Amino acid sequence: MNRVEQDTRIDKAMQRMLFFMVFVSPLLVLQIVRKEVFLWLQVTFVTMFFYKEKKIELIKEPLIVMLFAEPFIAGVFAQFSSMTETYKRTAINLAIMALPLYFAICCIIKLMKDKSYKTIIKIIVNAIKMVVLVELVWIFIQLLLYRLFGVDINQLIFVDLLHLVENASFIRSWIWYPSGLSWHSAVLAPLFVMGILFFDNPVIRILIVIESCVCGNRTTLLGVMCCLLLLLLKTMHMRKIKIEKEKVRLIIAILIAAATILIVTGIGPKILIKIFGNGKDASTLAHFGYYSDYFTIIKESSLYQIIFGYGVGCSGYTITSLYGRYADGGTWAIESDFINILVSRGIIGFIIYYWFLIRIMIKGFKIDYRYAIFIITVLFQGFGYNIQFDYLLLIEILMYILIENRVNFFDVVDELNAENSKIRREGKRFICRKFR
Repeated sequence: MNRVEQDTRIDKAMQRMLFFMVFVSPLLVLQIVRKEVFLWLQVTFVTMFFYKEKKIELIKEPLIVMLFAEPFIAGVFAQFSSMTETYKRTAINLAIMALPLYFAICCIIKLMKDKSYKTIIKIIVNAIKMVVLVELVWIFIQLLLYRLFGVDINQLIFVDLLHLVENASFIRSWIWYPSGLSWHSAVLAPLFVMGILFFDNPVIRILIVIESCVCGNRTTLLGVMCCLLLLLLKTMHMRKIKIEKEKVRLIIAILIAAATILIVTGIGPKILIKIFGNGKDASTLAHFGYYSDYFTIIKESSLYQIIFGYGVGCSGYTITSLYGRYADGGTWAIESDFINILVSRGIIGFIIYYWFLIRIMIKGFKIDYRYAIFIITVLFQGFGYNIQFDYLLLIEILMYILIENRVNFFDVVDELNAENSKIRREGKRFICRKFR
């Protein structure tokens, strides 16, 4: 085999690996030695790339570098804190475990430059669309088996038979809910939003809404509804209503200011509890309570912890210390993106993270309105739960890089949908001819 043929085979293998890596990224029940398959595939993908290229070009975009560098700073400071040894190890370990994702993204960016952006984006979009379909089917199977036969298929397969994870099912207030191929329905929240944006098929969108309703997670449902509402408003605007950009900016500024005031004063969480929690849902009360808890956390934290954070995955330590919540478990993170990132990454890390997301929203909007809808929705979801999973961060970083290079991610989405629509039309015509 000559060098060209070998390189071609390696290229195809890397593209297949990229597809599977993105495909399994939200499937958190798939683990090997208690580490997600997604992590192992990142390592494999990077290794294959290095084998072929003999080097890896590092991303030099400051915001991206800081996203991965800041957790190390927090992890180092954590070693001199009063946290338990378990939390100290977690702070360092999770910072290190994020490195394969950074290197994988470096490799993906290089592939985009070498093979064309469109080719690689197609692989990523198809992988996301495929995993959305798999999750929709799996949730249906979960629900059917549990309601008819009382069988929790996630517990049966991934815990009892394969022993991949300790917990593969979502139970809230002693009620079982389907969670797809994960341990919590909130993992589906950003994935289903991507499903709404990536699919133009109304049937699939309806299925996403239905299964968002049955999964028992308000973050997922409200996020999907928020995304659909924004798409509807944009459609109405494009067809009938003309609004000056200055007015749009003013409205956005007013909404941001109002949201900030409501959060800081503690009024916002109280209102949301009344709307969504009926004052009885302990989970809802706890999640919104984290916002008022932050002021107490500040009082009990050192200056460097306020500035640099407690470390990724360690924000729960503050709540355990204050209230004894989850004291008998391992390390955990506060279940709200805003407070979790603020506590785990500190003020500096918080500014970096959300400036990164806001840049996607603002700069992306100039290219395609769906960038803004996507970010607004995940920010909305992040208010009630921590949904900034690694698979979401992967997509966000790729979007950021593409925006900086004036490449529209959603152009490829539209092209794939057009191709699928053409295939469906040709299939229908073939079936009609066959049965005439």
